[in-house]
Amino acid sequence: QQSTVHQRLTALASVLKLPEVKRMECFDISHTMGEQTVASCVVFDANGPLRAEYRRYNITGITPGDDYAAMNQVLRRRYGKAIDDSKIPEVILIDGGKGQLAQAKNVFAELDVSWDKNHPLLLGVAKGADRKAGLETLFFEPEGEGFSLPPDSPALHVIQHIRDESHDHAIGGHRKKRAKVKNT
Repeated sequence: QQSTVHQRLTALASVLKLPEVKRMECFDISHTMGEQTVASCVVFDANGPLRAEYRRYNITGITPGDDYAAMNQVLRRRYGKAIDDSKIPEVILIDGGKGQLAQAKNVFAELDVSWDKNHPLLLGVAKGADRKAGLETLFFEPEGEGFSLPPDSPALHVIQHIRDESHDHAIGGHRKKRAKVKNT
């Protein structure tokens, strides 16, 4: 599995025109009709998932169902404090497409941090119209057209893998939070 992930990250670096991708983080938001909102951050390195570094964030103080505000909050909480340079990813995937990516770009423009805010490449990932795997559209910018990778692309496979991990991690946290509310 390690060599497969490494090959996929090498393919992704090539597609994104980066020298290499040593670290990637992906964010997703989960809620039920706006309630018990949880955001997840999952981390991959050249060997694959770094589960010890996965994080869940309980999102509070936003309008229920406002995924943009939730994304804004989680990114500020994650990157708005001192982070070791070795923990700054080359790529940050934002699950949700153009609107979520616009929020991420706004957050990064406003961050007051010691590291180069332009270093992580922000990449939006939108599911296809019928939400089928392999039909994702990728966005570098919130405006304009996105692009797609072939369904057999190793770069797409690593994007799908980290996005699915992030989705599962967010849903798991959301379900725990919802169960806790039911039991109180």
